[in-house]
Amino acid sequence: MRELQGEGKSGVVGQNLTKPKRMKEVVPRVPKIPQPEEKEKDLETIREGKVKFYAIAGGYGFICEEGVRDYFFHNSEMDDEGKVFATGDRVSFIAKASPKGWTAVDVRRIR
Repeated sequence: MRELQGEGKSGVVGQNLTKPKRMKEVVPRVPKIPQPEEKEKDLETIREGKVKFYAIAGGYGFICEEGVRDYFFHNSEMDDEGKVFATGDRVSFIAKASPKGWTAVDVRRIR
């Protein structure tokens, strides 16, 4: 008798009796938002930085504290005088932790 190629243990051609491989669950990766360290969460000191970006139409921007991190700020968190900033303006602010990252409040231009 002629032997068939690919014959499984049961004698049926093409049948594979090994256990099927388990598929790994594919979990979408969500980018992690940098969270403030525990010791920095309540730290509310006056800091200084430069305006990295400011959108006049949106009324928001980012402040870069040299060598540390960037902070988001909005018009509602600025003092009353001079609500418009330019890139490179030096500012003082208070850093606060939020669920979305670091924010700057009480933003004031340094003259």
